[in-house]
Amino acid sequence: MTIWIGASSLIVAGGLTVSGLAVAQQPYPDLKGTWIGPGQFITQGKTDHWPNAGETEPVFRESSWTLVVDR
Repeated sequence: MTIWIGASSLIVAGGLTVSGLAVAQQPYPDLKGTWIGPGQFITQGKTDHWPNAGETEPVFRESSWTLVVDR
């Protein structure tokens, strides 16, 4: 039984080493450019982003965001 535990431990360690090397070889993706996305959220009352809102009930709002990556 000790031999079986030792052999299975070596197999698991070898598998983890091989999978770790495969992950290390992958290059980082190139994220440069302008990213634009939609935003949907619910607000209630006055907030920092909607200071003129005077609603006392929850309001469904839609907006968009832009992220520029240049490095």
